[in-house]
Amino acid sequence: MRIDIPVEAVADAGQTLAQAGVSIVSTVPIDIPSIPIPLFHEMGINVSLLNDSIYGSLGPIKPKVRALQS
Repeated sequence: MRIDIPVEAVADAGQTLAQAGVSIVSTVPIDIPSIPIPLFHEMGINVSLLNDSIYGSLGPIKPKVRALQS
């Protein structure tokens, strides 16, 4: 389902987000509408992109834990 939101409403929401110092992390879907990333970026909102299906060939990272000595 696609919902069209007026540009003015999006700009108002973007201004509120920018003033609050909100950052956004988003994927860029290919076949569905997404947030207006260029507009939000121009408004000063920190927009980062991610990929939720990155394959890690090194396996899980295990932190080194040192035993505490009494």
